Amino acid sequence: MPDGRIGDTAAEVAQGLARAAMQRGDWQAVIQAFPERADLAPEAHEIMARACFALFDLPAMQRHVVAANEGYTARGSVLDMARTTLDNACGRLALDGDHAVCLGYIDRAAQLLATVEERAEHGWLELARALWVHHPRYAFEAAFESAQRAHALGVQHGDHALEAEGLAAMGFLAIHRGQVAEGLRQLDHSASLAATGYVRDPVSVATVIGQMLRACELIEDYTRSAQWFRTIERMHSDRPMPLLEGLVRNHLAHALIERGEWAEAERVLAMEGLATHYVRTQLEAERGLLRLRQGRLDEAETHFRAGGTSPYVALGLATIAFERGDAATARDLLERQLRNLPEVAILPRYRTELNLALMRAATGDMAGADAAAQAVTRLAAVAGTPGPRAAAAHSWGRIALLRGQHEQARVHFEDAIDGAQQAALPFREAVSRIGLGEALQLLGREAAGHAEREQGMAILSRLGAQPRVDALQRGLPFNASMQHMPEPAKLPLSARELEVLRLVAQGMSNKQVAAELHLSEHTIKRHVANILKRLDLPSRAAAVAFVAREGKL
Repeated sequence: MPDGRIGDTAAEVAQGLARAAMQRGDWQAVIQAFPERADLAPEAHEIMARACFALFDLPAMQRHVVAANEGYTARGSVLDMARTTLDNACGRLALDGDHAVCLGYIDRAAQLLATVEERAEHGWLELARALWVHHPRYAFEAAFESAQRAHALGVQHGDHALEAEGLAAMGFLAIHRGQVAEGLRQLDHSASLAATGYVRDPVSVATVIGQMLRACELIEDYTRSAQWFRTIERMHSDRPMPLLEGLVRNHLAHALIERGEWAEAERVLAMEGLATHYVRTQLEAERGLLRLRQGRLDEAETHFRAGGTSPYVALGLATIAFERGDAATARDLLERQLRNLPEVAILPRYRTELNLALMRAATGDMAGADAAAQAVTRLAAVAGTPGPRAAAAHSWGRIALLRGQHEQARVHFEDAIDGAQQAALPFREAVSRIGLGEALQLLGREAAGHAEREQGMAILSRLGAQPRVDALQRGLPFNASMQHMPEPAKLPLSARELEVLRLVAQGMSNKQVAAELHLSEHTIKRHVANILKRLDLPSRAAAVAFVAREGKL
């Protein structure tokens, strides 16, 4: 929201008290400075709107913005009309999610500002264009240029809030363009402005830290986002900031889920009120993600279906279909999402490609799985952080396992564990340890494999994913469908084929199985081929995992 100039009125004393309270961050005192009357000057309404936004009373904020705009319109004060028109755009988007209405107000503000000399308000218009016009259309170059102009106008006109918000938007958009190092530098700089008191406006402080959290979510650098969030909280501990959590609750919850702080994530997700329209729908997707991690699939699906336009909705529903054994539907959901993401959306494509690599492999499309995993590897290199590198290594580990390349799978899973530890992502560490355990057991290293599996289960138990632990203790793989497993009824194996499979599960090669059963190696090779064909499975590892789950070995 623009900082705005508040002019002199007959209520000069009241406005003086309100400004003093604003400097202290005492927003209740700001509201109490004005009497309850219908003929407040537009300047007073503008101050009240800012106070209501700081207290996260969005309906009251919007009423005062409208009243201020009407008052300035009656005066014919073009600059003030433009500023409050932009406030109106912000309010409608926050309160109701009315993006089309928001765009209409931005166009109206642009018409007004085209008639007056350039001021800070022109910078706020550029910032609105960057974030609400260009960014949703993936026009990252145009968005970055608008944010850059906003920042420059903030510096030129001494508007600290515009300076900081413009810089934060530049950093966020630079990361979207794949310029991660430069983007993080700009975000760190803008966050330092918010943390040191250079920017005192709570709307701008919350906006800056929100951009930081969003950017860190893209590159999975949750350590950086946690450090800055704690810093901002400490610096403003003397002034409660309900606006901060109201604007960034979804990103805060996501970071807590990924970092394994699930109890705190539950607290943030359970908070009543304090959320914009956009954040409310995003919070449903985060609730779905947490329930999915916990293994509570039915609850997760309910939340995901209420998650609006969150990018995690399609990913979550695809994963649920995958874990229920419908890998084809999961693959179709992800391929549809990928078609809707342009090539320039470099980092948003990363999670979709990651899941697609696993699901294509699960449906036997190994060439497609390789292509998706290669894309994940490229995108992880762009991000340059250990989280995406760990995810890429895990996808290669799973693909190698499905191909029966157990030694390669071991190496990939070890790399994935190292990366997950560096990034402080315990759930991913647990999943990769279970994959490593599976690879080690298929290599005949039973004790080492069992130890990795137990360690992964211990992490899951500590996090609170008990349904997943229970399934693992019953002998099921962590994610049964990752082995492309058919239904139990489709298990037409003969006693001899089960005997062959039992020995393959012990890590024996075809030659070793042939020696054990006193058969030719050619015969064993034919048995293995028949097993895979009858079970509709892509690899020896997939067949072993399926039959182990069904208790046939």
